[in-house]
Amino acid sequence: MNSDKISEDLDEILKYHVRLILSYSDRNSLQDLHKRYLGDPVFELFGLTDLEFTKKRWAAGFANSCATNLGRFTDKAAKRILGDAFGLSDDVLLKKVTITANDTVETEETDGVVLVSDVSEGDATHVQAMADDLASRLTQPFPASGIGFEFRGRYGKNDDTLIQKDEHMAEAIRALGAVPVMGTFSTSNAEGAITRLRRSWVVVQGRETVDVLAKLTGFDLIEYLKSRSKILSPVIDIIKHTK
Repeated sequence: MNSDKISEDLDEILKYHVRLILSYSDRNSLQDLHKRYLGDPVFELFGLTDLEFTKKRWAAGFANSCATNLGRFTDKAAKRILGDAFGLSDDVLLKKVTITANDTVETEETDGVVLVSDVSEGDATHVQAMADDLASRLTQPFPASGIGFEFRGRYGKNDDTLIQKDEHMAEAIRALGAVPVMGTFSTSNAEGAITRLRRSWVVVQGRETVDVLAKLTGFDLIEYLKSRSKILSPVIDIIKHTK
């Protein structure tokens, strides 16, 4: 594993999304937001023109920007970690599959399929051992020869269409000979969604998602982020000043 190469690639992605988070302040100043609600008779009736309440509204928008961009970062980062760790090009790693959802045939790109046949001889034994272990956790185990990932920020209770699509994606990944592993970086997923997904996927959530990636590649995403406090500090400073 070339950890320096992974870190360099992740730095570029992280800086990009931190810039997007910080741009929220430029596009949505607290002062402008407050002015928009002053004089509104309905808002005044409920005390919603109070500056402290406006700060809470602004903070909620900022938090949403953080969640959205960190979700996009982790999705990109996971793919980059897999590719760099095993020296796989995007053409090999992000395999395309054909799925049928809602009576529509679509070609989709996977978030990362690591097959024993695609990695070096030195990595093959390790990948196969993890594939065997993960396959044993499926409701319908099978002799897999690789691991296929999809990554999500989180699942809500109204994500039925996405779940149906992901069920078809699990079938397509199995057809490649890989264990379908659904990794969510949040632990606040709708329980019904996770229960349904477990019928076709090995589902890992939160820290477990990071741990599976670390066990497979040797690279810990959380430890990486902890070491990048300088990049993240402008975002943290804004959060401290809005309390």
